[in-house]
Amino acid sequence: MKNLLEWIKNLINPPDDHIWSYEEYYFTRKELILNEALSLSLIWLIAFCFYNSIIACLLMSPFSLLLLKSRRAEKKSKRLSTLSLQFKDGINFLSGAVNAGYSVENGWKEALKQLVELYGADADITREFTYISRKIDMNVPIGDLIFDLADRTGNEDIRTFSESFAVAKKSGGSMKSIIAATSDTISQKVEVSKEIETMVAGKKMEQRIMTVVPLGIICFVRLSSPTFLNVLYGNPLGIIIMTICLGAYYLSVRLGERILDIKV
Repeated sequence: MKNLLEWIKNLINPPDDHIWSYEEYYFTRKELILNEALSLSLIWLIAFCFYNSIIACLLMSPFSLLLLKSRRAEKKSKRLSTLSLQFKDGINFLSGAVNAGYSVENGWKEALKQLVELYGADADITREFTYISRKIDMNVPIGDLIFDLADRTGNEDIRTFSESFAVAKKSGGSMKSIIAATSDTISQKVEVSKEIETMVAGKKMEQRIMTVVPLGIICFVRLSSPTFLNVLYGNPLGIIIMTICLGAYYLSVRLGERILDIKV
C-alpha cells in the first residue's frame, strides 16, 4: 500500500531529478490526464461488457491504475529504445570526428553539433551530450561522465562503450580504433533490433486486434440480441462465469504481450 501511495504521488509530483532519470517514465500533466481518461474508459467498458453494472464499473475503476502503469512501462521502453538508437548515431559522429583528427573531448562537442541538427536541442541524447560537454569544460573526466550515463540509463550499449573507453584509457590503447569498433558493434546490434521489430510489427498488430475481438463480440451480441446474455448478469452464477472469462481474457492478453516482447 505504501509503495502504491508513493507511486501515485510521483504521478502528480515527480522527483526533482526525474528529467535525468531513466528508471521510470513520468507523464506530463496533459499526458497523465489523457492516459488516465483512456484507461478509465477501457476499464468501464470491460466492466459493463462483463457485468452490465454501474457498481462493477465503480468497483473496477482502481484497475485503471494498472493500465496506467503498463502505459508508463511502454513509454519507458520506447524512450530507452529511442535513446539507444540516438546514442548509436552520436557515437558514429564521435568516431568520424576522432578519425578527422579531433581529440575525444573535442570530438564529443563536434558530435553534439550534429546531434542538435539531427534530433533537435530537446532530445534526450542531445541533452545528455550537452551535459557531458559542459562537464568536460569543468575538467571532469569524460570516462566518468559516460559511465554515469550508462548507470542512469541501464543501457547495455552505453555501458559497453563506457567499459571499452575506460580500458582504452588505462591501457593506452588506440582510442580511435576502440571508438570505431564499439560504434560498429552498437550499430549492428541496433540494426538487428530494428529488423526484429519490423518482423514482429505485423504480429503485434494482430495481437492488438485479437485483444479487442472478445469485447467486440460481446458488444455485438448485446446490440443484436439484447436479452441473449441476460442469464449471465445479475446472478451469482453468471458473475462467477463472467469473472472466470475475464480472468482468462486477461491472462491471454498478458501471454500474447510476453511472447512478442523480444529483446536483443
